[in-house]
Amino acid sequence: MDFIVWTERYSVKIEKIDEQHKKFIGIINKLYQGMLDGYEEPVLGVLLEELINYASYHFKTEEKLMLEYDFKGYAEHKIEHEAFKVRIEDFYGEWQHGDKKIIGDLFVFLNEWVDVHIAKTDQKYVDLLTARL
Repeated sequence: MDFIVWTERYSVKIEKIDEQHKKFIGIINKLYQGMLDGYEEPVLGVLLEELINYASYHFKTEEKLMLEYDFKGYAEHKIEHEAFKVRIEDFYGEWQHGDKKIIGDLFVFLNEWVDVHIAKTDQKYVDLLTARL
């Protein structure tokens, strides 16, 4: 059972970025399924690390394109990326220190991130980038 299902409202019409968003959502879904299946804590920790690492990789890809094509909203967008990384690392730190109750808050945060950042904030660069790529 997927926690988040990819829909076209998440598409930024740039294949490379859409594929990365799909993979990001896939990692969230693996983490969610692992929680439902009662995976051992080390496995869930590995999935959280995968999410953190993939988010950083993806953000670099987006930010490079925004800089290359002079996206005017770059600074604000980068701030959102940095805030995501800080928050997800906070969740991971709490998890490592034994606070397993954070998992519900983590999934609320991830769902909001996809619904707000991918479905709305990322849409702000679509016209510029699709016209130039």
